[in-house]
Amino acid sequence: MSVTKVKHIIRLYEQKSYRLGEYLANGQYLDQELWATLVIQQENYSRYYRINRSNLKLFQFVGIIPMGKYLLEILPKLDELEELDQQSWSNFLMTLLIKSNFGGIHYTGRAELKFGKHDLHHSIIAYFIECCKTLLRRGKMRHYQQEKVRSLLPKGRIDWARQYRKLPVPPPVLHLYQRKLQEDHPYDQIIAAAIQLLANWPNDHQNSQLLKELQSDFPLHYWPDQQMLSDDSLPYGLYAQSYGPCLRIARNLLWGYGPKLNIGDLEAPSMVFDMNVLFEDYIYQQLTIALPSSAKVDRQVRKLFWRRQTIRPDIVLDLDGQSYVLDTKWKKMEGGKPSAQDLRQLYVYQRVFAARKGILVYPKLGQYSRNISAPYLNAVAEPDNYEAQIIYAPVIKDGQLNENLGQDLIAAFQQLAF
Repeated sequence: MSVTKVKHIIRLYEQKSYRLGEYLANGQYLDQELWATLVIQQENYSRYYRINRSNLKLFQFVGIIPMGKYLLEILPKLDELEELDQQSWSNFLMTLLIKSNFGGIHYTGRAELKFGKHDLHHSIIAYFIECCKTLLRRGKMRHYQQEKVRSLLPKGRIDWARQYRKLPVPPPVLHLYQRKLQEDHPYDQIIAAAIQLLANWPNDHQNSQLLKELQSDFPLHYWPDQQMLSDDSLPYGLYAQSYGPCLRIARNLLWGYGPKLNIGDLEAPSMVFDMNVLFEDYIYQQLTIALPSSAKVDRQVRKLFWRRQTIRPDIVLDLDGQSYVLDTKWKKMEGGKPSAQDLRQLYVYQRVFAARKGILVYPKLGQYSRNISAPYLNAVAEPDNYEAQIIYAPVIKDGQLNENLGQDLIAAFQQLAF
């Protein structure tokens, strides 16, 4: 499958609206040809943007979308992130992906991309190689299969039924059951296929050599089918810690690909990342690390809401005898106050989960960062009043991902008096 030569790279920002003919910061503008391409491709990419005759609205996805001769580069629409250069932005996004176990990835096709030392794809390859090396140090899964063999050496379990039927047969051949080590376990084949795919990408010399070494450690016997790639149960027991990261990345890389590879091409998968999912994942992981052992935090807990309909807040937290529901929002809060829709959604979560305290978590954006706490007004008289809290999470500190975010959030919980 050939890839259309990219002639125009269009840089846009997520969750922003654009108009036909609008000039962009890099000197380009949204001309009629690009607009027509976006309209034609809307059916394929409707989850990433919405467009009509004069208005384009991007959603919460960040990454690359190829459209013929155009390549849409969608960046995070945050005041602090806009000040970062391309390398810092890639490093921030890559760190967030690693911390979130590469969740929220969507592949949008193939594009002819340029690879550099600090490119995001380069970072994913380097991280995958490191995961594979860690797996080899800890030991691959050992899978044995019993086979019937004839041997002069008594190595294995004798098949007495066959042995009696064949006696006396000189020389004294033994009929045995032997366990043979299999190197084609499905999990090893998924990793091997991903290694072969990455080996055909343009890489620097170091990664190319490491991928060649990994190809000998993970020989490819067959290409994994779609069922293997979509099976997320991962029943590998004691090997979960070793195989988990490799399999997650390998399945993401292989999803949508077949065994036909164009060796030497500059093709690579273009991808976008759901920033809502990454933000929620990172908040949850940071709270899990920072909370005391007496606290309890759960994610995506379902409860029946109406008939068979369920309701599912992002995070449910029990801390110091209080129940909280957290709803994470990766977006700017217009006018310094949350939307009525966000508050209504939070209130319903609180009622269903019997949590008097609800928290909307937004990314911290420069000046507009004052945390707020207030009760709902004109609510039905109840023993406990329901209250809403707005907290701005400092995701970025000193131009890098804040890896102490959980402690900052707990401090914000405690500082605001309900």
